Amino acid sequence: EFNGEDGTSTEEQAARSFAENPLETVLLAFADGIPAGFACAQIHRSACYPLAPAEITEFYVREAFRRRKIGSRMIVEIQRIFREQGILELLLVTGQQNLPAQAFYESCGYRRTNHFIYLKELLHEL
Repeated sequence: EFNGEDGTSTEEQAARSFAENPLETVLLAFADGIPAGFACAQIHRSACYPLAPAEITEFYVREAFRRRKIGSRMIVEIQRIFREQGILELLLVTGQQNLPAQAFYESCGYRRTNHFIYLKELLHEL
């Protein structure tokens, strides 16, 4: 649902990611025993910075479960997990056109920054 039909990962891919990436935290939210949403976040360690930030890399609440505080509870839990690990900054990226997500993150206390994100697809370099 999150990535659409063409972009879904398999259970095998997810298991491999969990095994190979100990810096990633994944939360699953359930409502009435039904999967309602998930969040993925990672710590960005670098020799260049003494204090590592963390990033919410994926965040999703199924349409039927929105406006039930599920997203807010996941944000609070992610913040708690990383605060306990000594992480002082939590960042995230969302689309410029995704106004509902922007409003949600701002309601959770996040603020916009003046940074630009650049992307280059390396596949085209081959």
